[in-house]
Amino acid sequence: MVRAGELKVTSGAEDDCVRGAVRAADVTSSRDAPVTGEGGKRRDGHERPGARRRSGPAGPLPGSVPQSAADRQRPGTPEQLHTYKLTVRVIAELYPPLTNERRWAFQNAIALSRGHPVIRAAARWDKLNEATVTIECQACDAAAAAGAARGIIRRTAGFTSEIGVRDIEVIRVAPAD
Repeated sequence: MVRAGELKVTSGAEDDCVRGAVRAADVTSSRDAPVTGEGGKRRDGHERPGARRRSGPAGPLPGSVPQSAADRQRPGTPEQLHTYKLTVRVIAELYPPLTNERRWAFQNAIALSRGHPVIRAAARWDKLNEATVTIECQACDAAAAAGAARGIIRRTAGFTSEIGVRDIEVIRVAPAD
C-alpha cells in the first residue's frame, strides 16, 4: 500500500534502473483543500515557501440559508415600475463657455430623449446658466427616479451639448397621472 507523500518507484524490464517516479496521493478526505504549490529553490538560491492550501468558501453556500418572504422574489419577474414626473433645476458651469448653440443642443437633446426609463422630457433655460428640466420617467421608487433623472441630465449635458454641470437639484417628484 502506498501512503500519501511516499514515492512509488516503478522499474522497467529486468534491470534495477529507475524509469520514473510517481508521487502517489491518497485522497481519503474531501474536506482538505487541494495543494496549489510546493516548496523548492528559486533560481537565485532562496527557498520558496512551502505548500499552500486554498481557502474554502467564506460563508454559507447561496441558497442554503432560508430567506424571509420579504427578501424572496420570483426569478425573472422585475419589480413593479411606477411613472414619476420630476422637475429638476440644472446649474451649468461657465466653462466651457455657455453659448446659445450649446443651450439649444442641450434643450433639443433632452427633448429627444426617449427609451427606458424616460417617457418624456423638456428643458427651458430660465437664466444665463440655469435651466428647468421636466422629466417623466419610470422607476421602482421616487429615489430611483431622481437618480435616473440626474444621470440622464449629466450625460446629455456632457456628451451631447458639451456643457459642464455644476449642480443638479431635484425640486419636485410626483407620481404621474
